[in-house]
Amino acid sequence: IMGVKGVKDLFDLHISRSAGGTHVTAHASSTLPALMALLRGADEREMFDFIYVDAGHRAVDVMADAILALRLLKVGGVLAFDDYGGGEDANEGAGCGGAIRRFHEAHSDFVEALQVHDTWQLWLRKTAAVSYEVP
Repeated sequence: IMGVKGVKDLFDLHISRSAGGTHVTAHASSTLPALMALLRGADEREMFDFIYVDAGHRAVDVMADAILALRLLKVGGVLAFDDYGGGEDANEGAGCGGAIRRFHEAHSDFVEALQVHDTWQLWLRKTAAVSYEVP
Protein backbone atom coordinates (compact mmCIF):
# COMPACT_ATOMS: atom_id res chain seq x y z
CA ILE A 1 0.00 0.00 0.00
CA MET A 2 1.74 3.09 -1.21
CA GLY A 3 0.97 6.69 -0.36
CA VAL A 4 3.98 8.88 -1.16
CA LYS A 5 4.50 10.11 -4.73
CA GLY A 6 7.76 8.90 -6.24
CA VAL A 7 8.02 6.05 -3.79
CA LYS A 8 5.85 3.82 -5.99
CA ASP A 9 8.24 4.22 -8.94
CA LEU A 10 11.17 3.22 -6.74
CA PHE A 11 9.14 0.34 -5.27
CA ASP A 12 8.20 -0.89 -8.77
CA LEU A 13 11.84 -0.73 -9.88
CA HIS A 14 13.06 -2.80 -6.92
CA ILE A 15 10.25 -5.33 -7.28
CA SER A 16 10.90 -5.73 -11.02
CA ARG A 17 14.54 -6.56 -10.22
CA SER A 18 13.63 -9.17 -7.60
CA ALA A 19 13.18 -12.88 -8.23
CA GLY A 20 9.60 -12.78 -6.93
CA GLY A 21 8.54 -9.63 -8.75
CA THR A 22 5.69 -11.32 -10.61
CA HIS A 23 4.14 -12.37 -7.30
CA VAL A 24 3.87 -8.86 -5.81
CA THR A 25 0.87 -6.59 -6.03
CA ALA A 26 1.03 -3.01 -4.76
CA HIS A 27 -2.10 -1.10 -3.79
CA ALA A 28 -1.90 2.69 -4.09
CA SER A 29 -4.33 3.86 -1.44
CA SER A 30 -4.69 4.94 2.15
CA THR A 31 -4.31 1.89 4.35
CA LEU A 32 -7.76 1.69 5.90
CA PRO A 33 -9.78 1.60 2.64
CA ALA A 34 -7.22 -0.70 0.98
CA LEU A 35 -7.13 -3.19 3.86
CA MET A 36 -10.93 -3.14 4.19
CA ALA A 37 -11.31 -3.82 0.45
CA LEU A 38 -8.83 -6.68 0.65
CA LEU A 39 -10.69 -8.14 3.64
CA ARG A 40 -14.04 -7.96 1.86
CA GLY A 41 -12.68 -9.99 -1.04
CA ALA A 42 -10.40 -12.31 0.92
CA ASP A 43 -10.66 -16.04 1.16
CA GLU A 44 -8.01 -18.59 2.10
CA ARG A 45 -6.43 -18.55 -1.35
CA GLU A 46 -6.03 -14.76 -1.30
CA MET A 47 -4.32 -14.42 2.06
CA PHE A 48 -0.78 -13.07 2.19
CA ASP A 49 2.58 -14.62 3.10
CA PHE A 50 4.20 -11.27 3.94
CA ILE A 51 2.78 -7.88 4.87
CA TYR A 52 4.98 -4.85 5.49
CA VAL A 53 3.33 -2.05 7.49
CA ASP A 54 4.82 1.43 7.07
CA ALA A 55 1.97 3.91 7.27
CA GLY A 56 0.40 6.28 9.79
CA HIS A 57 2.31 7.11 12.96
CA ARG A 58 -0.59 7.72 15.34
CA ALA A 59 -1.17 4.80 17.70
CA VAL A 60 -4.81 4.41 16.64
CA ASP A 61 -3.79 4.17 12.96
CA VAL A 62 -0.99 1.71 13.66
CA MET A 63 -3.30 -0.51 15.71
CA ALA A 64 -6.05 -0.50 13.05
CA ASP A 65 -3.53 -1.33 10.29
CA ALA A 66 -2.00 -4.11 12.40
CA ILE A 67 -5.32 -5.75 13.26
CA LEU A 68 -6.56 -5.67 9.67
CA ALA A 69 -3.21 -6.87 8.29
CA LEU A 70 -3.13 -9.79 10.74
CA ARG A 71 -6.55 -10.89 9.49
CA LEU A 72 -5.15 -10.97 5.92
CA LEU A 73 -1.99 -12.89 6.83
CA LYS A 74 -1.70 -16.66 6.40
CA VAL A 75 -0.74 -18.73 9.44
CA GLY A 76 3.04 -18.96 9.11
CA GLY A 77 3.17 -15.59 7.31
CA VAL A 78 5.25 -12.63 8.44
CA LEU A 79 3.94 -9.22 9.50
CA ALA A 80 6.73 -6.62 9.43
CA PHE A 81 6.39 -3.20 11.07
CA ASP A 82 8.53 -0.18 10.26
CA ASP A 83 9.20 2.70 12.66
CA TYR A 84 9.10 0.34 15.64
CA GLY A 85 11.63 2.38 17.56
CA GLY A 86 10.31 5.79 16.61
CA GLY A 87 7.28 7.98 16.29
CA GLU A 88 6.66 8.37 20.02
CA ASP A 89 5.22 11.69 21.10
CA ALA A 90 4.87 13.41 24.45
CA ASN A 91 2.36 10.79 25.65
CA GLU A 92 4.29 7.64 26.57
CA GLY A 93 3.64 4.93 23.98
CA ALA A 94 1.30 7.04 21.85
CA GLY A 95 3.25 6.56 18.60
CA CYS A 96 4.27 3.67 16.39
CA GLY A 97 6.50 1.78 18.81
CA GLY A 98 4.01 1.87 21.68
CA ALA A 99 1.14 0.74 19.47
CA ILE A 100 3.20 -2.06 17.94
CA ARG A 101 4.27 -3.26 21.40
CA ARG A 102 0.65 -3.22 22.63
CA PHE A 103 -0.50 -5.06 19.49
CA HIS A 104 2.20 -7.70 19.99
CA GLU A 105 1.29 -8.16 23.67
CA ALA A 106 -2.44 -8.37 22.95
CA HIS A 107 -1.89 -10.93 20.18
CA SER A 108 0.83 -13.01 21.84
CA ASP A 109 -1.32 -16.15 21.48
CA PHE A 110 -1.30 -15.66 17.69
CA VAL A 111 2.14 -14.25 16.84
CA GLU A 112 5.79 -14.74 17.75
CA ALA A 113 8.55 -12.18 17.39
CA LEU A 114 11.14 -13.13 14.80
CA GLN A 115 13.54 -10.24 15.04
CA VAL A 116 14.04 -6.57 15.59
CA HIS A 117 16.13 -4.78 12.95
CA ASP A 118 18.18 -1.93 14.43
CA THR A 119 15.22 -1.18 16.76
CA TRP A 120 13.34 0.30 13.78
CA GLN A 121 11.58 -2.81 12.52
CA LEU A 122 9.77 -5.62 14.28
CA TRP A 123 8.87 -8.78 12.36
CA LEU A 124 6.20 -11.14 13.71
CA ARG A 125 5.22 -14.61 12.48
CA LYS A 126 1.54 -15.54 12.68
CA THR A 127 1.38 -18.83 14.60
CA ALA A 128 -2.39 -19.36 14.81
CA ALA A 129 -5.60 -18.20 13.20
CA VAL A 130 -7.21 -15.24 14.93
CA SER A 131 -10.82 -14.17 14.96
CA TYR A 132 -12.34 -11.19 16.67
CA GLU A 133 -15.75 -11.51 18.24
CA VAL A 134 -18.10 -8.78 17.14
CA PRO A 135 -20.94 -8.10 19.58
